[in-house]
Amino acid sequence: MIDFITKFAEHFMGLFQEGGAFFVVLVVDIVPMLIVLLTLINAILAGIGEERVINACGKLSKYAIARWLLLPLITLLIMMTPAAFTFGRFIPNEQHKVGFFDCVGTFCHPITGMFPHANAGEYFLFTGVASGLVALGISSASFGVWYFVTGCIVSLFRGFFTELFYKMFASQAKKKSAAKEVQK
Repeated sequence: MIDFITKFAEHFMGLFQEGGAFFVVLVVDIVPMLIVLLTLINAILAGIGEERVINACGKLSKYAIARWLLLPLITLLIMMTPAAFTFGRFIPNEQHKVGFFDCVGTFCHPITGMFPHANAGEYFLFTGVASGLVALGISSASFGVWYFVTGCIVSLFRGFFTELFYKMFASQAKKKSAAKEVQK
């Protein structure tokens, strides 16, 4: 029984030792890269000017593909997750906001394949999957590009269908509301 408890304790502490070793790798390799990327994006935003960025977001939201692909990409690059959702307030049409929010939520994970600073927490998951692929002889850069491209495609579809369903449900709700008003 003592041998079992001893082995259990050794393995239990081994989990924390492995976790600590992994944490050191993250702090030494990944965190500095993310800080440099964040600094670059903030410098670009400061150079362009916040007011210009806000005006551009309002103009981009007029076009469906820009609203579902470019605007989420730009806001994730500039604001990162979860702050990118705040750019939805600059979309003047309420029915377009739901598609934008869905696209940001969908795209905040695949964006790490090309721009890891946009969702730093997700990057750790991405590197875990990528390390498994590298062990199989597949390039992590190739995986990152395909992850990003797939995210773009899925984001477009989700934006389209989310807005379509929103319009359908809003129309039904409007009809029900009008029917209740007539009954009164």
